[in-house]
Amino acid sequence: MLLTAQRVMSPVSHRQGVNVYQYQHGPYAWERVPAEFLPETNPGELVAQWIDLPPGGNSVVSFLDVVAPDHIEGVELHQLLASLKHRLPQSTGSPTTAYWDPFWVQFGCAPLPVPWATELGALAGHIALSLSGARPRHAHSG
Repeated sequence: MLLTAQRVMSPVSHRQGVNVYQYQHGPYAWERVPAEFLPETNPGELVAQWIDLPPGGNSVVSFLDVVAPDHIEGVELHQLLASLKHRLPQSTGSPTTAYWDPFWVQFGCAPLPVPWATELGALAGHIALSLSGARPRHAHSG
């Protein structure tokens, strides 16, 4: 599964929002995320989305990608999301990528008025809230 949270900004209205997308890869078991399931290679099949700002023409201000087996337990995924700002090394370059088997994580952001750990925690929180049903889900057509 690929979970992506993107803080986007409309270049016209300057309104910001966080869009979250959930993709599935199928019933594969792995010890380490295979390269063929990384976002740039094969994001998987889009199965759910939570949209604050409709896609199209927006600038991505920051993003968080998390790849994990589709069958991962919710508690294990929530623990990973909650610990990311403590586990992911701060980098002067963007994006920062790390493996914690069986997870792969990538975080990137433009210069922000908040610390990088705050933005990382906010995006992780949006993913967790989306998966828990606390955010309204938007139908996917395609």
